[in-house]
Amino acid sequence: MTRHILKISGFLFFTVIMSALTGCGGGSGDPSGDNSAQGTGTVGILLTDKPADPSLFLSINAYIQKIELMGSDDDSGRVSLYSGDIQKFDLLRLRNESIPFSFNDNVPAGEYCKIRLTLADLELVLADDTPQDATDNETFHPRLPGNGKLDLIARDCFNVVADEVLTIQLDIDAGNSIHVIDNNQGFNFRPVVFVDVINQAFDSKLVRIEGEITEVDS
Repeated sequence: MTRHILKISGFLFFTVIMSALTGCGGGSGDPSGDNSAQGTGTVGILLTDKPADPSLFLSINAYIQKIELMGSDDDSGRVSLYSGDIQKFDLLRLRNESIPFSFNDNVPAGEYCKIRLTLADLELVLADDTPQDATDNETFHPRLPGNGKLDLIARDCFNVVADEVLTIQLDIDAGNSIHVIDNNQGFNFRPVVFVDVINQAFDSKLVRIEGEITEVDS
């Protein structure tokens, strides 16, 4: 078992990295030229959400298909951080926490400027007067801009350093991203996502544990 201790701000995670939380697929492209000379670092993705109105929505289900790092030039320096099975996350359940989504230990060292988040779908489950029974709740699937490809710009370009760890938190502001269409004809999705780049300058710790769960004590 290998333990990697990463420093981040304000919280402590202990996670067992399973298939759903492991970045699938290697990177394509090399933002810095020579991979062998530059080496590779680790990039982790965390997800969190600024809350939407719980009286309006029972769930806001984001179906994540792919996450990529991109350099200043979209045609080069693109690295896949996740490209496995589509993962479903209820954003309303992330209002009080950040959760690990994927880690890629083979990201070419170099400068990156944005993250491309690809959504397969966004499902809005509307609240009704029977919150205990969600089987009959009305659902709505707003149109996704850019065919689901959301380019998220970091405040500043950032560097992946060989043999070091960089953590990126995607804060999906559902409350400001979903807008009611006039006359209650549905909803528009105009994504508001904050990108927080977390490096080793923080004092608290994130621990990754790799292994196999053999038994669950209910």
